[in-house]
Amino acid sequence: MTEERIKAAEAIKSMAAENEGKIFMGMVHHMYGPLRGLNFILDNPSIEEVLDAIDSQAEPMELEDQMKMAEIVKAKNPENVIELCFKIWVETALSPRLMILPFDMTEQAENYPNTVKNIVEGIKEVNSSLKMTSSLQSKDAFFFRTGII
Repeated sequence: MTEERIKAAEAIKSMAAENEGKIFMGMVHHMYGPLRGLNFILDNPSIEEVLDAIDSQAEPMELEDQMKMAEIVKAKNPENVIELCFKIWVETALSPRLMILPFDMTEQAENYPNTVKNIVEGIKEVNSSLKMTSSLQSKDAFFFRTGII
């Protein structure tokens, strides 16, 4: 494990310890910030799983592969963080990243985030929220950009 990853693991452990073993994770756009409702609370997180999920987003991808992925996620539910990012991009035209957020941001949420046991359940939770809000988004192009996490 690299020194950077060890430091990140320690920070995640510390955050979880401060919040009864929970961390808050959400999809974040580089300009708009946390995307409305596309988040979850991870209970008793596997630090390695969280770090792997976050690190997976840094893998480079050729443009041709990106276009293929965009087509693939149109027809299925995402199974990993990369597919989830592409699903959100296809549905909302926003390119997000899964990030750990300060736990006190849960208090600002329009609807309190659901708690899950692992990243895979978190992916399903975000995808479910995305599906449930698709009709609202069609009426309001800025639905996810409103700043209400």
